[in-house]
Amino acid sequence: MANESIVAHLPLATFKQKEKDMDGGQRVFTVSPIQVDFHRLLRMTTPPLLIPEVQNTDVLCTVVALYDVCLPEIGPEDVHSTVYSPGASTILLVRDKKEVLEEYRQRTLSHRENETIPQPPADTRNEEHQGRFSLAFSDTEGSLGEGAESGEDSDRKSGEKVLQLALLSARKRFRGCGMGRYLLELLKDHSVCGSYDALLVHADRDAVEFFARCGFSDDIILNRKDGPSSGLSLNLSELELEMELWRVKSLAAYQAQAVCMTRLVQEVATLRKQGQMEEEEKLKDVTPPLKRCICELQNLGATFPWQEFQTARSFSSNCTQTLTKQEFIKVDSLLGSLYYRLQNLEKDVKNFEAEFDTGLYSVISLRIIEIELTEILNLLLKLNQTSHNKKAFQDNLAAQMQTMADKIKAIEQFDRMHVVKRQQESKRLKRSLNECEAELKATPAPVTTPVPGNCPFGRLLNITGPNSFMVTQYSTSYPYGAWGMDPKPAPGKEDRHWLVVLTSSNVYGNYIRMYNSHSDLVAAKQVEDITVTSSTTATNSIMGPGSVIYNNAYYYNCYYSSHVCRFDLTYKNISTMELPGAGSNNKFPYCQPSSCFLYTDIDLTTDESGLWVIYTSQAKFGNIILSRLDAGNLTLLQTWYTSLQKKIITNAFMACGVLYATRFIDSSYDEVFYSFDTITGVERSTLAIPFKKISTNIQHLNYNPRNRMLYVYNDAYILSYQAVFG
Repeated sequence: MANESIVAHLPLATFKQKEKDMDGGQRVFTVSPIQVDFHRLLRMTTPPLLIPEVQNTDVLCTVVALYDVCLPEIGPEDVHSTVYSPGASTILLVRDKKEVLEEYRQRTLSHRENETIPQPPADTRNEEHQGRFSLAFSDTEGSLGEGAESGEDSDRKSGEKVLQLALLSARKRFRGCGMGRYLLELLKDHSVCGSYDALLVHADRDAVEFFARCGFSDDIILNRKDGPSSGLSLNLSELELEMELWRVKSLAAYQAQAVCMTRLVQEVATLRKQGQMEEEEKLKDVTPPLKRCICELQNLGATFPWQEFQTARSFSSNCTQTLTKQEFIKVDSLLGSLYYRLQNLEKDVKNFEAEFDTGLYSVISLRIIEIELTEILNLLLKLNQTSHNKKAFQDNLAAQMQTMADKIKAIEQFDRMHVVKRQQESKRLKRSLNECEAELKATPAPVTTPVPGNCPFGRLLNITGPNSFMVTQYSTSYPYGAWGMDPKPAPGKEDRHWLVVLTSSNVYGNYIRMYNSHSDLVAAKQVEDITVTSSTTATNSIMGPGSVIYNNAYYYNCYYSSHVCRFDLTYKNISTMELPGAGSNNKFPYCQPSSCFLYTDIDLTTDESGLWVIYTSQAKFGNIILSRLDAGNLTLLQTWYTSLQKKIITNAFMACGVLYATRFIDSSYDEVFYSFDTITGVERSTLAIPFKKISTNIQHLNYNPRNRMLYVYNDAYILSYQAVFG
């Protein structure tokens, strides 16, 4: 199973036994579920005991004996190889020791009272076949183990992870108590078995009804009925996988029919040849009357529907070409444009009202408002048309998919010899064998952090958005600040957003404002202010907008110095480190052609590799210096030097170990034009990735590797963008 622990003790469970006790009531018993990987457990040097005072090997033998009694047709050798196989995990239901002893004592007293009463001979006509260990698990004796299940997980070639239930059994007198259903519910619990895509069980015919009641379905593509979604799926990878399975299945059925036809033709040809030879032998002695042998071949089965099959394949290909990302995000783009136009209209109307109140009536202002209204009307028409087209497209697509699903079900009927099913089982067995051999030979790789510059997503191709934008609850009074999310949050704080506004001279601050979610940020509710220092001019107070939160700590440029400060959000203490020779106090800020951004000399940023700092020094003539920091003890791990002047760029950020820099285009756009790879040392200055902004200046820009979003503070507006790699 997916759980990597060798032994896991699960919460206790209580069941009611079907048979009644001496007082006529139902006996309640308690079990302790234990999840164990016997293969890894018995290979440990000093393994823990699963059951106190009982050796682990004895527990394994007991499990094998329990399976042998309940499933005697399998055999103890096969049971042992299954339970002890690598990757297999077993869940045991172990009864409470005191309950077992008390039950055994009551049974002993009951037997003594009735020992003089003659008992009728036992009827053995309907007894099931007994296993080799039947005497060890007599239903008249007490025992600690009452039920167990064993399973293993495997990865399909399509990338899906399948959890397979191999064995499931319970002692005969404890059946009907709900233990089987309870064990299956444990398998469905991802906190017990880990994440997987499908739960698979090859059930006997007499057990199919039981698994059906527990939510399983007889589906060739291993789709669980009680999974996270139901109905038709629009996932293209799943649709292509289903089409490939159906194509192989139909082709195999057709090939099987062709083989049968070929063999029949060969048999007829052989019989005809033998008849001719016998006829020639008879003609040597006497000339018999002429005879003819006629064989009429009739195909009693239905013809394979190749036309339907080709139609389904054509539909799948057309669907792949039609469903593009642009079709789904077009409405969101129009809504964003409409919202932006409405804001501009509100602003223009306020300006017109102010001019009218002062007697400065302007025809130009009215014309601007008229143009804004025309553009808004055009956007509304486009939005209505797009929404109508999208709904018609979705309805048509759903109808076509339902038709295709019906056709595919009809094609499935031609696999009468279950050729595809046998091939799939063979592939699964081969895959399990290969995984087992690889696991025996492989050495576990050490846990390492991602290497900068080796980005699994590829290069930065585009920046889309803004996905969200709004003015802070301080309105436009404070144009300098920073905001975002923790890339490595503490448990339970994954949705938390933070906001820092420099309320003193657009340079200094002393507190962090926390929001539990983005909706709380928009509504300005559920606010928590965390004080960093007693005032904005105290030692180690916040200076400049180049700050971030990483691993539950706030990193920023210390007040009036070249130091980096770390404020622990849990313990509320501050630690510092000096950047040797770093320029500070507005010596090397970010700039645009007409002005510079105050106190942006030292810029903290994050990516997949951790915490970084961007700065420069007089010794490097203002060229950018990039250093990776140890976020825990604030030490420099490694430093890189570039040829890019810090004062010619408007901002910079890190992503996948690559430094990206932006420059000013106009009041509506900035552009990512430069990159520096920390692995290869290659600098590029021809990227040309523009992105739209709400106002002229960008004071803060940071990348969050957890959701690949860019968080921007833009003249009191807070915006978010999506980084696109490929």
